[in-house]
Amino acid sequence: MIAIAGSIVKTDIDNSKLSPQMLEFKKNGTLFLELPEKVNENNNHIVHIKGQTAPKSRVQIGFGIFGDTTTADASGSFQLTYDDNIQQNTNIKITTKYNNKQMSKIVTVVPSPERLHTIEQKNKRTKQYKKEAVAVKKMSLKTKSFTEAKSSIQGISSSIVVKSKSNDNEITEVSDTDIVTDIRVTQTNNGVSVELYLEPSDSAKKTLADKKASEQKSKDLEAAKNKYGRL
Repeated sequence: MIAIAGSIVKTDIDNSKLSPQMLEFKKNGTLFLELPEKVNENNNHIVHIKGQTAPKSRVQIGFGIFGDTTTADASGSFQLTYDDNIQQNTNIKITTKYNNKQMSKIVTVVPSPERLHTIEQKNKRTKQYKKEAVAVKKMSLKTKSFTEAKSSIQGISSSIVVKSKSNDNEITEVSDTDIVTDIRVTQTNNGVSVELYLEPSDSAKKTLADKKASEQKSKDLEAAKNKYGRL
């Protein structure tokens, strides 16, 4: 049982088992918050933060809107749960409120060894992808055929995705023998992709020109029919 008279707090708990902070609280009502400096995430990516404060205090993570909130028990002990999918050491603020008083402390949440390993591997892959992307950008690929350029690029890494695209909006079909005129390199967390812009072949250009000429001839003939009547 806890009785409060002014700022003096009395309890029937054995004082020999109390922390200095709790003794100070019992003596003059000084609010306190005991927390570990660091807490490790478990393999389920959940962090359990245990601490002690004034009995029946309201304790929360952050502003208490999205973070966990709880009430300390009669001995002042509490536990909060944090599961924010952290990717690195993360500082979070814990706040305790008692009557009209409040105080906060920072706790560092440490990712689990499993997650740290995953993050480390991801960072290694990202670093490797960046290295590959830079190497591709330095290559002299213009004037090479698509086949030659693709072979050179995948000589850096066979995992690099190489695609072709016409540099002419009117001629969408290109072949592996067409010549590279421009290059675009994209790096993501999943790898490197390269888009090679190709100059359509002379035969493809001639086919387009013949098609346009035929279409124009048909239009001219139709216009003449409309103007002079059917020939």
